[in-house]
Amino acid sequence: MKELTLSELQKASLDILKNVHRFCMQNDIKYSLAYGTMIGAIRHGGFIPWDDDIDIFMPRPDYDRFCNLYTDNQYVLVNKNKRNDCLIAFSRVCDSKETCIRTLMPWIRSSQGLGVWIDIFPLDAVSEDLGAFKTTYMELTNLLKKSNNGRKALRELTKEQKLGYNLNTVKKRFISLFKTKPEFYIDRIIETAGSVSYGSTPFVAQLAYPGVMTRYDIKDVQSFHLTQFEDTRFLIADGFDRMLRAVYGDYMQLPPENERVPMQDYIHFYWNN
Repeated sequence: MKELTLSELQKASLDILKNVHRFCMQNDIKYSLAYGTMIGAIRHGGFIPWDDDIDIFMPRPDYDRFCNLYTDNQYVLVNKNKRNDCLIAFSRVCDSKETCIRTLMPWIRSSQGLGVWIDIFPLDAVSEDLGAFKTTYMELTNLLKKSNNGRKALRELTKEQKLGYNLNTVKKRFISLFKTKPEFYIDRIIETAGSVSYGSTPFVAQLAYPGVMTRYDIKDVQSFHLTQFEDTRFLIADGFDRMLRAVYGDYMQLPPENERVPMQDYIHFYWNN
């Protein structure tokens, strides 16, 4: 099989985003470009040149509606509610026809029939009390760490990796026989993330995949506008500047040249034909 180039991966991801955008517009579902995709739209008018994925946010009510309604002939929605073997607490819309995946860090126990994807993260209500928010966030971070340790036991043994990598994987497989399965921790993340009623507090955060401990003013994601990303206009939260500065600081400043590389170098996508 032929591996997708970066430009081919970007185009395939963009096609999925266009499909999701059309569906959301037809069903009055709000979303926003997120993270590096949001930076790309503002700073580059499209992909960050070296970026290899697409991320979007959805307020929890819109996220739930999307997950309940979305269907397509080529793209498939994957999350823990759709498939019990899913090892992430958010959702992905994946190509099911033209591409396939090989990854050193499995995010689902069987990736057969799944290819290029975009990530869809829910934004959930969080406590107005900053200390309580930090406590919850650290609990979620710990749950994710335990889940990821379990996922490492599912890695493939491969000649492409060093002997130590394979030995470590075998060790983790043995230990996993006596450990809690990673799906348990994913269920706990999902349960905790959605435990506060959306709109009942002035703050929201992306809790399904904790990384940077950041919460946003709910007003920043109450209205959206269209912005250019490559050859199409997509929705972005009106509070994008405050949201980006909260995570990245001066996001208009380019990173050092040695950091301008794809982030997911452990994932490879291939054409099916």
